[in-house]
Amino acid sequence: MDKTLIVSFKGPYAKANAMLTLLDDLKDIKEDIIQDEIKRLYRNKLFRIEYYKGDKKYLLTSKGKKYLKKYTMEGLTIKDKRHHGKWTIVFFDIPENIKKDRNAFRSRLKILGFYELQRSVFICPYICEKEIDFLIDYYDIRKYTRLAIVEKIDNELHLKKIFNLI
Repeated sequence: MDKTLIVSFKGPYAKANAMLTLLDDLKDIKEDIIQDEIKRLYRNKLFRIEYYKGDKKYLLTSKGKKYLKKYTMEGLTIKDKRHHGKWTIVFFDIPENIKKDRNAFRSRLKILGFYELQRSVFICPYICEKEIDFLIDYYDIRKYTRLAIVEKIDNELHLKKIFNLI
């Protein structure tokens, strides 16, 4: 019987990135280590096992979903904090009916180290497209959000002072 791990993600980029990372990470791991980890997660009630037409399926419990969300958001940081002479600008117009997601997205940008140019325009001196894509997919706000990587901005000297680049 084939063993299958089914994982669901909110956005297309998150799914592709996670699948590539997962495949790369699993290629050198022995099966008994994976089985031990599955048992540990089951004991902690992070997922449940269901059988469907003879196949075993692992489904996240609500506790598992909360754990996964917390783990992925807490671990999110900008890995390359070198200024390459370019600026990442995120701007958005997220509707009032998803205000909670808008505020959470704004808060996460600040936690990542972005500077608020205007209420819905944020900037940072690092190229962090993958991290922003993750956030956009996580909050499912792609149609309301734009990302730009620019080489020059008129108040660059002021921004470099803010980010301690001079």
